Amino acid sequence: MPVQGITGPARLTFEGISITPAQDALLFHLVPEDAAMIAKSFDVARRILEKLPHTPIAAMGINFAYEVGPLEGQLTKTVAWADDIGELIEDDPDAKVVSRNWQLGIAAMGHLVNLACQSNAESGSITVNHHYEVEGSAARAAETLASDGLFERLLATTNQLVGRLVKGDSNEG
Repeated sequence: MPVQGITGPARLTFEGISITPAQDALLFHLVPEDAAMIAKSFDVARRILEKLPHTPIAAMGINFAYEVGPLEGQLTKTVAWADDIGELIEDDPDAKVVSRNWQLGIAAMGHLVNLACQSNAESGSITVNHHYEVEGSAARAAETLASDGLFERLLATTNQLVGRLVKGDSNEG
């Protein structure tokens, strides 16, 4: 229901899981520390796909988001090239870069890992999307979701990647 004239997608929470239906997606909201919730959410998503095998599925993704400090560790190296760009505005000798955003895709582990970083003077964020092409197949998406330990593997890999980005030594885990 709209709240003070603001509308948005409904978030449905029942039997220990939370879902937001959208026009072209079902979004499952997970709590990484709640193994039962994760298992149940993956099972429900898999069963939905199995019950609706005719549904065209363009892709499937598992997303993680992190709040980090402004330009910590390795993140400073990823945007160092931009530090002097403010000086290109000749009409203002005090012009300086105050926020930075970048994104890239990494082909790894049989899927695409999309990484996006944002930083300003006060804060930063890193989002990671594990993107699976499923070639329009609900059955293939269900099969991917049924992989034992999928969420745990992706969470561990993502935590390691983000940890290395925000630490000063890229060889630390």
